[in-house]
Amino acid sequence: MGERPPSISPEIWQELQESKEAVKAKAAAGNGASEGSAPPKRAHPPGFRMASNGLLWTDPSDDEKPEIVVSGRFEIVAESRDDAGCNWGILLRWKDPDGRSKDWAMPRSLLAGDGLEVRRVLLDGGLYIGASAKARTLLTTYFASMHVAARLRAVTSTGWFGSTFILPDGAVGVAALDEHFILQTPHVVDHAYNIRGSLIEWQHNIARFAVGNSRLALAISAAFAACLVGPCGAESGGIHFRGRSSVGKTTALNVAGSVWGGGDHGFIRSWRATANGLEATAAAHSDGLLCLDEISQLGGREVGEIAYMLANGQGKARASREAALRKRQVWRLLFLSTVRLASPTRSPKTSAAAARLRASKFG
Repeated sequence: MGERPPSISPEIWQELQESKEAVKAKAAAGNGASEGSAPPKRAHPPGFRMASNGLLWTDPSDDEKPEIVVSGRFEIVAESRDDAGCNWGILLRWKDPDGRSKDWAMPRSLLAGDGLEVRRVLLDGGLYIGASAKARTLLTTYFASMHVAARLRAVTSTGWFGSTFILPDGAVGVAALDEHFILQTPHVVDHAYNIRGSLIEWQHNIARFAVGNSRLALAISAAFAACLVGPCGAESGGIHFRGRSSVGKTTALNVAGSVWGGGDHGFIRSWRATANGLEATAAAHSDGLLCLDEISQLGGREVGEIAYMLANGQGKARASREAALRKRQVWRLLFLSTVRLASPTRSPKTSAAAARLRASKFG
C-alpha cells in the first residue's frame, strides 16, 4: 500500500487505497478490453486472416493467387460509441517497431472516404501498411467490416463525465455505468499530461517555494481549481500575469503546469496559434488548466477574439461541405497567460495587442 504521508490521516489514506484497488479491479475486468486479457476469437471478413506477420488477404474466388500482406499485426480491442449511440469507433492496439504498445480510438467516420487519414495516423504510430493501392483498399474494407462484442463509451474531450475524469491516455475514477470511457478523436492528441515522482517530492521540490510568494501560490491554486469549474457549476476564465522581462511570469506557468504534467516544454502552450488551432487545444484541456505564454505574439484583434472564446467555453459553429452544421468544440477550463510589458524596442502592433488584452475581463 505504500507509506502514508504524515499530512494525510489514517482514515483518509485507507479510503484512498481502497478506492485505488477498486479502480484496478474494474480495469482488470475491462469488458474484454484490458491489455492483459486474451482477445476473444472473432470472425474475420471473407479472405482475411491475422497471422504472426500481420493482416493477410487471399482472394476468395481464386485461392491460387499469392496472399497480400495488408498491414502489420494489430488488434481491434472494442467498439465505442457516445451516449446518444453516435460517433461509433473502434479501439485499435498495435506495437511499433521498437515494441512500444500504441492505442487509438479511431472514429468510423474516417472510413467514409478512402481511409487516408486512418493510414496517416497508423503509419505515424509505426504500424506497417502495404504500399500497393490494393493493400490500402483492403485495410479500409477490413476496418469497415469488422465487429467485436466489447463496448466502450466514446467521449471527444478530456474532463468530467459523471464521476470519471477522462485523460488522453486513460481515466480516473469509477464509472457509474459498467463500461469504460475512452477519448476518441480523428487524430492522436498532442498532450503533456504526465506522471513523474510522488506527491511528497512535488511538495518538497516545487510547492514549498510558493510559501510567501503570492504569484506562485495563485498559479498553483488556479491549477488545482481548474478541475472544480465543472462540478461547481462555474464559468471558464483566466488569470493574466503582466510584467517586465525575466521577473518570473513563465516560471509561474511552469509551476502551475507541474500539477498536471509536462513535456519537453513543460505544460505551457503558445499563444501563437490560429483560433481554430486553439479550439482543439482548449478541448484537450477541458476541466483542466491551460497555460499560454507570451500573448504579444498575436495581434490585438486576435487577442480579444481568442481570449473571449476561451472564457466562453465553445468554438465557432461551422458547416460541412454539404452545409450541415457540425458539432461545436466545447470545454470548461481555467487558463493562465503572460505578457511582457512594453519596452522602447517593442513594435506598435505588439503594444496594441497587449493593450487590447489589458482591457479585457477575465474570470
